[in-house]
Amino acid sequence: MNCFYFCFFIIIFNLAFTVNSTEYSSIGQPSILFDFEKNLVYQGDVITDMSSCTKAGLTSCITFNGNVITVTENLLLDKPKPIRIKIDDDSEVLSLPILQHVKILGTRFEGYFLTVKNSINDKKNVIFYTKKRGVISFSLNGTLYWSTTHCGLFSQKKCKGK
Repeated sequence: MNCFYFCFFIIIFNLAFTVNSTEYSSIGQPSILFDFEKNLVYQGDVITDMSSCTKAGLTSCITFNGNVITVTENLLLDKPKPIRIKIDDDSEVLSLPILQHVKILGTRFEGYFLTVKNSINDKKNVIFYTKKRGVISFSLNGTLYWSTTHCGLFSQKKCKGK
């Protein structure tokens, strides 16, 4: 029994003090923590590997559990144009750069939606990205997650509070 409490403490300590991590919350689902030092994703009591994906047209991209979270290069331009990028045999990202104004938990954001489609399991995930603060929210399998910190995944280095 003592090992249980010790192991539990070590896991919580590890999660709480991971410096290079970003966490997202949801209603009714465990939070998702992206740990870039260990290349792991923690969701409740499930730990999965995370890997980066590189493809022309993508500035940043990670995959885990068959999911993709990415930002396309066209969103960093002054006048972005729509693009569609095939990430692998099963997934593609569609970026229609129409500036949107979205309110999340009382805070107003200006950014872009990206859609990632997976043909194998017919998944369609949506990502909301702002140029300054990065990925503010995303959906996985119909569940919405939002950043618990001021700066989300793939935010600019000058974003404060990261």
